[in-house]
Amino acid sequence: MPVFRSFLHLLRAAVFLGGLTAALAAISSSPLAGDWHIDASHSTELSPWKDYELTISVSGDTVTLHRRLAWGRREFSDNLTVQAGAVTTVPVDMWPENRHLGAYISAAHTKRVRADWLDAGRILRLNTDLVLSTQQGDRAVNILSDYKLSANGTLLTLTELRSTRNRPIVYVFTRKVEEMK
Repeated sequence: MPVFRSFLHLLRAAVFLGGLTAALAAISSSPLAGDWHIDASHSTELSPWKDYELTISVSGDTVTLHRRLAWGRREFSDNLTVQAGAVTTVPVDMWPENRHLGAYISAAHTKRVRADWLDAGRILRLNTDLVLSTQQGDRAVNILSDYKLSANGTLLTLTELRSTRNRPIVYVFTRKVEEMK
């Protein structure tokens, strides 16, 4: 009887590990991964930028977001690498989302980002805390960003809720054509 119980425990552990491995494989081959381009006609106004390209890479529980914002010869790009289920502290050189608000950040600042997968990996949620400098002094800001894939996998919607705004910011992206071949 003890041998049977040991075998049963081993079998349960194998099933659990198999399920865990399958879940990690599903996340590492996330449908969010790929190259995305903004659909300005369905998005919140992007000022001071005119173009937004986003590349999402997923490897296990590591997610990297590469942004490229541009308008004419002006260009800004950055990378954010986070671990799902953990808080990551990263340096911030610039806050490109400044819409002529008089809010800035310098290279001496950092931001704390917590990343979580929701809805079986269809939504990536980032919870970001940072401090911006304004004419009235430093201001703590929280940004809740949801990267949500459409049911058919062709659209990616980024919804940002900022503690400093009453209305959400919504950016809609389409997968770059090269990816769909």
